Amino acid sequence: TLGDEVENLSLLLAYVKATLPCVTAVSSGAIASDYQRLRVEHVCARLGLVSLAYMWHMPQRSLLRGMIDSQLHAIFVKVAALGLEPHKHLGKSIAQLHHTLHRLNCLYGSNVCGEGGEYETLTLDCPAFKLGRIVLDEFEVVICSEGSIAQVGYLHPTKFHVEPKQSEQTAVIAQPDLRQGIVHMVPCDWSPSLPSTDLPCEPPSLRASSTEVRYNVVLQSPALCGRGEYTQISGWAVERDSAQPGSDISAGNSRLALTAVLQALVHALAEEGLGLCHAIFVHQHVCNMAHFGDVNAVYSQFFPAADPPSRACVQLPLPDGVPVSVSVLLARHAYLGHRPSPATLPPSQQNPPPTAPGSCPDNTAASPPAAAAPAAAGGSDGHTAFAAGRMAKGEGELIGVQGQTESSAQSGRERRVLHVQSISSWAPSCIGPYSQANTFRGITHIAGAIPLYPDTMAVLSPEPHLQTLLAAANAQAVAIATGSCIHNACLSSIVYLSSAADVDAKEAIKRVMCDIHKAGLPPAHKLHDFFGKVASGRVSHPPADAVAALLGQQRAGCEGESEEEEEEGQPDPYLCPPQTPEVMPGHLVFVEVPALPRSCLVEVQPTVLDVRWLQAKVDSRLQSSSSSSSSSSSDDDDDDDDDDEQQDPSQPTSREGKQEAGMQVSSSIQRDGTHHDQQQQHHHHHHQCGRRSQELGSVSTVERIDASVPGSSASVVCLSSRSLYQGAAITLLLGIKPDAFNEVDFMPLLRHEVLVALDQHSAGLHHIVQIRAWYDSTQVVLPCIQDPQSSMPPDFSVSWSPVSGLCTSESMASAAAVVEVIAQLI
Repeated sequence: TLGDEVENLSLLLAYVKATLPCVTAVSSGAIASDYQRLRVEHVCARLGLVSLAYMWHMPQRSLLRGMIDSQLHAIFVKVAALGLEPHKHLGKSIAQLHHTLHRLNCLYGSNVCGEGGEYETLTLDCPAFKLGRIVLDEFEVVICSEGSIAQVGYLHPTKFHVEPKQSEQTAVIAQPDLRQGIVHMVPCDWSPSLPSTDLPCEPPSLRASSTEVRYNVVLQSPALCGRGEYTQISGWAVERDSAQPGSDISAGNSRLALTAVLQALVHALAEEGLGLCHAIFVHQHVCNMAHFGDVNAVYSQFFPAADPPSRACVQLPLPDGVPVSVSVLLARHAYLGHRPSPATLPPSQQNPPPTAPGSCPDNTAASPPAAAAPAAAGGSDGHTAFAAGRMAKGEGELIGVQGQTESSAQSGRERRVLHVQSISSWAPSCIGPYSQANTFRGITHIAGAIPLYPDTMAVLSPEPHLQTLLAAANAQAVAIATGSCIHNACLSSIVYLSSAADVDAKEAIKRVMCDIHKAGLPPAHKLHDFFGKVASGRVSHPPADAVAALLGQQRAGCEGESEEEEEEGQPDPYLCPPQTPEVMPGHLVFVEVPALPRSCLVEVQPTVLDVRWLQAKVDSRLQSSSSSSSSSSSDDDDDDDDDDEQQDPSQPTSREGKQEAGMQVSSSIQRDGTHHDQQQQHHHHHHQCGRRSQELGSVSTVERIDASVPGSSASVVCLSSRSLYQGAAITLLLGIKPDAFNEVDFMPLLRHEVLVALDQHSAGLHHIVQIRAWYDSTQVVLPCIQDPQSSMPPDFSVSWSPVSGLCTSESMASAAAVVEVIAQLI
């Protein structure tokens, strides 16, 4: 619209790009504001520019210290916070007031960098000013509001000048007349020619093609039978004429195979009223990681660019003739667009066939991502906005992302997508068409995290200890941004190990991950400082010793650290993991694969609980319980009053008198019940936090026989099963021995073990969210586990992924196969 700041920015940047073709990126100064970051990212995506947001989610204390150390001379030009006085602090530099800012942070929790609107600054000089500096000669202080807490005032410059810089660096630069500025205006009649962001004019056809003729597509769908919220479907393509080994399959073959698989998936999902826009997580497996770029190009044509699913892509030892395999987890109410009622559509569109890859069955065009609402300044959860601000209507209720209605929040059907495309110091930006995390119904599915240094998007070091720590830190940054933690609220963590790592490197990776699994990661600001030192070569100790020392401090939790934290003031809200009454580390499964993206040695892919969503559910339940108790108390009092009014004065009024007269004592029972309810209400009111902690802190762990126990006759055993947050989520981990795959009734045996474990937590097969299974391809032959699946009922089917080796934290001994089940009751 006319005058819209986003459109004005888009017009300006389009003119800059047309005038200066060398411009390829845009830098913004967002620190905690998703509102600003999302808008800049959206404009950059439209113009084909790279968004740089190096300050986003950086520790504000480190950021302020870095500004001062880099000789940035900025003065306060507006103050609006408790402890900042206009006549005292306006005109002072950040270097002069940094102690004051730290003190106010300790006292009131104010933002050190003014991200909550505490103050505004004007830069007078910095290293980027090559020719001159601004000198403020005179100014006046204007009080614009007295305020109930603090005065709000700003600095009004009345006299200033530009002072030329004289140095060896600027001596060779032609000195222009600094009294005359150079300003370029966008011509009024200029209009940009924006690149098209729509789907290709001729998308891959969904009809029979040479691709389908060349490949046989095998689909496996454990839940495409209309039951439950979740759907999981897997597919792979097998060459008809020949079965080439993975090393002989070309990149072109991988492209054709993935196209065939995704076309088949779109067809199958359309029959169930679903589309790839309902996908929340994708496991993509390739036979050769060198084909990553080629399959990415095909992948991006099928999956939506706005709010895409999260993804993990690894190389697997797939059977001969199978270039790629895909496993997609979908949710029926996860679509983030507008879903019109079929009755409101023309007859020709009420049941339309899919017209493009990834299209939704309702034929609704995907709208561009609307920016999220502004984050609350300085709020505790105002920094966790997500990359979607639109609402979706489905089955008569609004399904929102942020700002969702109460009905959608209570229904638990809201989906949130964290899709950060800016290059920053926070975590790696998305390399491909996927998002960092998808949260749905209290479970957050985090994309596979590899050890990329966010600032440079490059692998920081070949050292396994550093790679493991950085991969886990990247996953933790994403988890915190979604309101969770990979240590305190983890359902499971899949750790992919590359076969390129030697035996010592693999053991080092396992040790570091087990340490993180037990004690957690250091605070975000310490990790940021540590990796900054590693990147600049300022770590004096060997990498293994440096990582061990950092994790050792976290494990010890000594008093010196606590005192240091106290002196440093309050941490930034967007860097703090949510507090949980108990530590709930999930299962840890190590999976060895031939190769990982960027030739990394490790990739970490966690699935975590959305703690804030679960806390809101528990708070709502406690509030409802309190309201019910209050309502019951009120009704009982009214009944008592009615009984007193209707009571015959000639009858005895005491309880003993009523009993002596042979009368019923219902009113006295009501009084006793009312008193009890009032006590409960008092308890809810004064001890709600305690009850909340009890409900949220429930961790039920059931340990059964270990698969590595010598002489065990069981072929399928449940290594462990856990019920977290009062059964809000359940995780099962089953180990399978090699002899199990030789049994005819192998799959029914596995199904029975899963049912037994679920029954211990009062759950059934219909509560399953996802089943992930790996088998050691060096011990088990694929056909041995394919045949029994065909006879299984549709309510239980497992898609198996071949790997080069695996083990778990519950049983570090190697197993022939591992099956992980995630279920949910809420």
